[in-house]
Amino acid sequence: MGTACHHVLARWDFAKGDLAQLHDAVAKAVEEIDDLGKERAKVAREVEEVLSGFLGSAYAKRLAKSEILGREVPFVLREEDGRIVSGSIDCVYRLDGEVVVADWKTDRTKKPVARYANQGRYYVRAIEQAGWGKDVRFELVYLRLGSMERLA
Repeated sequence: MGTACHHVLARWDFAKGDLAQLHDAVAKAVEEIDDLGKERAKVAREVEEVLSGFLGSAYAKRLAKSEILGREVPFVLREEDGRIVSGSIDCVYRLDGEVVVADWKTDRTKKPVARYANQGRYYVRAIEQAGWGKDVRFELVYLRLGSMERLA
């Protein structure tokens, strides 16, 4: 379900997206996921329900006013101890001069923010090192709840 939500949001035009287009966007996203099998229709219904709520939220309206800098942005960082950290950042946007890294969560409830602290630090560091901005913010975006938590 989370993968399908990410597929839809990676392509969604927050400024022009019309909820009438959501059904087709979800159908396309679930078709791209090979391992859904008999669960495909059930997952599609759940994704459409979650995203229709989210796309009507104040947070989505905020994204509609922003400049989307990137989606599913891959990164690789080398830690001071030599470890390599890599991943993909769900969304990077600029609003009112501030650069923000957003991470989509499909959790049914908010998890303790500390659980995602390292992830946020890596994402912020990657975007700052790439030269996309200074004092980058990290936000956990709870799709089911239409809300966010700012970590940095």
